[in-house]
Amino acid sequence: MKTLIIFILLTFNALAFDDFSNCAASLKTEREQAIYKTVFSVAKELKVNHCLITSIIMTESSFSKNAVSKKGARGLMQIMPKTHKDVLKKMDKTFLSIFTSNLNNDLSHDEIENIIVGTYYIKYLSEKFSKKEHVVIAYKWVHVG
Repeated sequence: MKTLIIFILLTFNALAFDDFSNCAASLKTEREQAIYKTVFSVAKELKVNHCLITSIIMTESSFSKNAVSKKGARGLMQIMPKTHKDVLKKMDKTFLSIFTSNLNNDLSHDEIENIIVGTYYIKYLSEKFSKKEHVVIAYKWVHVG
């Protein structure tokens, strides 16, 4: 429960950011900044709040592409294997190939694919739920570990 509360608080903090400089200011390492550039590009393409995605990555994996939860969620955005496969089936493969040529259809630790799949899933949830807090809760409870 403590993890969920921290996750929700950090995510709502991300909603306050509305430009690159504010969101990027919290990133300390070159690796975090490099991941953020990918997040920014993918989120812009999918019309999703890039700081929300960055906050999820920060909270779920601390920017570790090799993170694996006790329940089996993997990668930067801690996506469960079944969710990863389901989202890949729904996605336009042309869109995914813009960012990566490594279409695994399994949950590898490919960070670009993980960001794309996670961001696409956030977009799907945003269309399903009108309130951001419902999106965050659904993301945390339904598909991540």
